[in-house]
Amino acid sequence: AQKIGGLVEIQPLHYGTGNEKYSYRSRALSYYGFKCYNCGYDKDDRMLDVHHIDGDRDNNILNNLQVLCVWCHALETRKNWKRFKD
Repeated sequence: AQKIGGLVEIQPLHYGTGNEKYSYRSRALSYYGFKCYNCGYDKDDRMLDVHHIDGDRDNNILNNLQVLCVWCHALETRKNWKRFKD
């Protein structure tokens, strides 16, 4: 239901249902392409996330965004979480 084209009422704001601030997902995918920056995964675009390099979800400029598959994104997020936690 959360997939693009699903029930708009429950879609996260970064799917474009919010204001321009949340359109970073579509802008990043359009600019960088539908391929993971780390491993090159490109089989199913539903498995691609957009990562905020500096960890600030309000900083949606293109050079702060990186297309990652869900697996690489999970690893990157956990690596950063550990760094910020310590």
